[in-house]
Amino acid sequence: MSTRKKMRVENKKRKLAAFLEIAQENDKTRQEKVKGIENIRNEEISSDSSADDEQADNIASIDSTTEVKKPKLETVTEEELQKQPMNDDEFKALRAKLKERPRKDEQPIDDSSIEIKKARIEPDSVTKERLKDQKNDDELKALRIKLKARQKASMQRPKIYLTPAEMRPIFGGIPAEVDIPLYVGDIQHLVTETVIAEYSSYKPRWCKLLRPNKVKHTAVICVSGLSMDDYKKHEECFKKTNSLFSMKSEVLNPSLYGNTVTEEMFMFPKSNRLLAKQNLKKFKYTGNDVKSADTPGAMKQCLAEGDAFPRTSLLLSHVEMAEENIPLPTDANKVRMYKYTNEKYEPCVDTSPLFGIDCEMCRTKAGQEVTRVSVVNEKLETVYDTLVKPFNRIIDYVTRYSGITKKMLDPVTIRLSDVQRKIQEILPADAILCGQSISSDLHAIKMFHPYIIDTSVIYNLSGFRRRKTGLKRLAGHFLGRDIQGNSDGHNSIEDSSATLQLVLLKLKHDPTFGDVIQGGNIAPLKTISEEEPSYKTLKPDDDNNEGNASEECDTSDPNDSDTNLSEAQTKELMEKQVNFFKTFKSRPRCNLFDIIGKQNKTALLIDEPNSTVAFMQDNCTIVECQTDKTRVQSFLEKHPNFNLSWLNLHNCERETKTEDERQSLFKKVDKRINQVHKVIPECTALIVVFAGRAVDDTLLNGGVLVKVT
Repeated sequence: MSTRKKMRVENKKRKLAAFLEIAQENDKTRQEKVKGIENIRNEEISSDSSADDEQADNIASIDSTTEVKKPKLETVTEEELQKQPMNDDEFKALRAKLKERPRKDEQPIDDSSIEIKKARIEPDSVTKERLKDQKNDDELKALRIKLKARQKASMQRPKIYLTPAEMRPIFGGIPAEVDIPLYVGDIQHLVTETVIAEYSSYKPRWCKLLRPNKVKHTAVICVSGLSMDDYKKHEECFKKTNSLFSMKSEVLNPSLYGNTVTEEMFMFPKSNRLLAKQNLKKFKYTGNDVKSADTPGAMKQCLAEGDAFPRTSLLLSHVEMAEENIPLPTDANKVRMYKYTNEKYEPCVDTSPLFGIDCEMCRTKAGQEVTRVSVVNEKLETVYDTLVKPFNRIIDYVTRYSGITKKMLDPVTIRLSDVQRKIQEILPADAILCGQSISSDLHAIKMFHPYIIDTSVIYNLSGFRRRKTGLKRLAGHFLGRDIQGNSDGHNSIEDSSATLQLVLLKLKHDPTFGDVIQGGNIAPLKTISEEEPSYKTLKPDDDNNEGNASEECDTSDPNDSDTNLSEAQTKELMEKQVNFFKTFKSRPRCNLFDIIGKQNKTALLIDEPNSTVAFMQDNCTIVECQTDKTRVQSFLEKHPNFNLSWLNLHNCERETKTEDERQSLFKKVDKRINQVHKVIPECTALIVVFAGRAVDDTLLNGGVLVKVT
């Protein structure tokens, strides 16, 4: 074996041995923790077992080596002999034997004599060296066997990691260094996936959980009165917590929309799939004929005429709106630049009116801007249709798809602010706005609206949730209409009308209709029409770009220049923001513990008196305690017997007179989180939620820390 190869083998052995030594030490620590938790409470926190997986991934990439084969005397050549680590005497002896070897045309000599001679010419020093090399190879193989066994064992454990890169396309325009805030509903999605795994209706969009079925327990610690800002500014008070958690993210304060963390966590928004199951028990249909006689009398009176199920069940939740990139008043810049469709919203009911909207756009120096807006009502009557002149210079009218030309826009004086005012006049306070991929339309007119039905969400022919079915294909398939086929471009009235017809058609059937993912009925194909690419995603036309551009100079949008708001304006915006998010409380919801109870899962709720009674279910055990200390003690005693454990700490809500008092509270929180971490078993999803707090008129966001033990 060459010197270089020996060095490589030794390095591999050293690395594998070091890794396995660390891994065995971690295993030993973990076993001690399970056997005698009370004896090790004051010891240092053991390193996270997830580091083992990362080291294993790195070590697994080491290239395997090949063993040195001894040359057979019958086939050896002089060049091969020269490569062998032998002294001159050995070389001469082998060379002499090589000359004595019979040629191909001669009779071969006896094999047994060759083996004997081979053994005789191999000196003791060479034999010992090769035996040593063989021993090294055996040691390396043994280490590799141990490593493979450990890797196999790690595949039996759950693992979690954040996926911020997948969320950035959803929240366009947010710099990479800025954290994307989550909703409490996002944490709820992770909790349900760890508890009921494949039965969960929603998958978390902010993290990835590998092998969720391997999660044995889920423990959630809610720290009321603590914000993410407090946590970051007082890191010295959270030394143990910082060492435990590497995955952290900011969470919007639910007080922003008149809610609490407890309500938001325990009340689960009903998905269309769940609503479908409930409605299918009430409403039966055959083909396209709905048996309205099956509709209960009280329910039938509450529904709009022609509806077979509640139209509010098709509304997007705020989390779904965020996933679809529909504008929400969570970003400070958007709150200043965007307008609300109404000054104050009324609760949306099952008789609230439907409106369809569609916009045509062009390309300007600033990007895509609206050039036409059309709105139709439930009777398919056009209630608003106007051309809009952008403030920025147009570089491409995209006439092939938008149908807009320079000649059409030149005399137009309507601006975006005029459109916003008109839409505010047209839409009632409880209006439901319908559109196909409506996100682009609302961003184009720069407006917020809380009641949204998106036909690209409620219909799906692809079988994949993220693969949208285009409006042209949906209209051809379900309505028998061939739209967007005009050589002069799209017609926004035609598109908004088709969108509304699709919503009305679904309402005549049930929530699964037109969605193959939910196993819904698919109407017979009436018109075969291939989907054209949307002009919204096309590159500028290269054929006649110069003639398709405007020569006008840029003008400024008066709304863009108003960056500094007065105190009264800021207060008004906050009131509108709260009113906007309060609308989501009226959506169909169900108890989280009712859902997990159907999968025979149990829950433990430890909180202050009378705070969780409203969520009581048969599978829930509620423990009410007066202090954080007794709450933690109750958790340590009872948590192993439940699939989901909830612990709410309230000390940080206390008013403090000095900074030292507040820091003392933070250190107690740090200590109690560490106490919980020490007693929870392996394969537990540990989630710490900071509820956020209010300082004067400012709401500070909360946060979330996540790990799997």
